[in-house]
Amino acid sequence: AHPRAIELYRASLATFEQAGDQRRAALAMLQLGEAYRGMATNTGGWYVPAFVQSAPLRRFGLAWYWLLALPFQLLAAFLRRTPWALPRPDLLASYQNWLIARIFRTAQGWYDRARRAFAALGDEAGLLQVDQQQAEIVLLYGYAGDALAQFEQLRQRPAAQPEYRRLWIDADIALARI
Repeated sequence: AHPRAIELYRASLATFEQAGDQRRAALAMLQLGEAYRGMATNTGGWYVPAFVQSAPLRRFGLAWYWLLALPFQLLAAFLRRTPWALPRPDLLASYQNWLIARIFRTAQGWYDRARRAFAALGDEAGLLQVDQQQAEIVLLYGYAGDALAQFEQLRQRPAAQPEYRRLWIDADIALARI
């Protein structure tokens, strides 16, 4: 997503909120979440360090990387099943990934706002979209099992019964199983 697109989504959101158009405001929040998620996924992905082929140096590199990830192991374990979940700790050991994680968290913040707005409207299709986007971020964080369980639950909702929506969820289920 281009920063200009985010700026336009924010302006649209302000206009819809000012006009009292709750549905369009909720959709703008969803689009803001998607814009930030797109920005995070289009950065080139998570940085994963390359280690030298020499066995002693490789072991040293792996040990150093494990040591760097240790604080994140504790934090991620504590936050794993909360709205503030973090990517897998080994991904956060590289400071290059902190910005990507922050952008994903911004997307999740917009999805949370959209979820509340769709819930207030009683819009089950909107809630399904938001929850599916959130589950996709869980998958991108490296928690395939958690994401798969969420996708399976989403597939059972009445709003997921139209064929197109069900196939979209099935594609996510397939991706989580890879």
